[in-house]
Amino acid sequence: MGKQLLDIIFSSEKRKRVLLLLQDGPKETNTLLRSLDTKRKSLLPQIKVLEDNNLVFHYKDTYELTSIGKVVVDKMSPLVDNIELFESDIDYWGTHRLDFVPAVLLKEMRQVKNCTILQPSLTELFELNRRFMEETYNSSHLCTVTTLFHPQFRDIYLKLVDSGVKISLIISDELFRKTKAEKYSDLKQIMNQKSVDIFVYNKPIKLASFSVNNHSLILRLLATEGQYDNRYLILEGQGAVNWGKEVFDYYLKESMPITEIQQA
Repeated sequence: MGKQLLDIIFSSEKRKRVLLLLQDGPKETNTLLRSLDTKRKSLLPQIKVLEDNNLVFHYKDTYELTSIGKVVVDKMSPLVDNIELFESDIDYWGTHRLDFVPAVLLKEMRQVKNCTILQPSLTELFELNRRFMEETYNSSHLCTVTTLFHPQFRDIYLKLVDSGVKISLIISDELFRKTKAEKYSDLKQIMNQKSVDIFVYNKPIKLASFSVNNHSLILRLLATEGQYDNRYLILEGQGAVNWGKEVFDYYLKESMPITEIQQA
């Protein structure tokens, strides 16, 4: 995409949004006006620029992408989605590790539309996110990848099991060894639950923790230098859930199931 074409698309928010709206098919002028919440005299000059550059054409009062426009929008749509996600808090995203998944999965974060960054106070550090937990109790399945356990992890997981939630848990090798040595009976009790599957990931996990239920996911990233950060992300919506399951499956492929443990 040449510089001139990039300028035409991205130097005007209206032009960019018109192209994205037309990605779903032809639209009448009034439909575009309502979607953009703008006036005709403000919109039509911007559409004229798109027409002059062979990105859009119109017949009667309907606008549609040209063949070139369709190719361009197919390429720009993922970029726009990712930009909008990272712009929600560019300082946070720019100071945290994003290499916990391969590049192809990172690009698919474009599926995520609703993202909130939360920072608990010192007195809230060990409190679970209430909304996420309520959604988890109303879910059929919880998938987690983690390098750390909550101090009351046994009680939390047992309560979820009692609520009928299936749990798939991937933990780092370091966490597995530490928990087996220091919390053997708790780990054993969790493993004995029929609706709990535990796996160990033997490679470095480049995030603190990650959990996805049927409604949302919670993600704790590491800072750029690998330090723990108590801030975390809540990502909501079906797109976030779909992406979360893809991330979990990525780790699951190289994880080893743990069916029994021996006390050291």
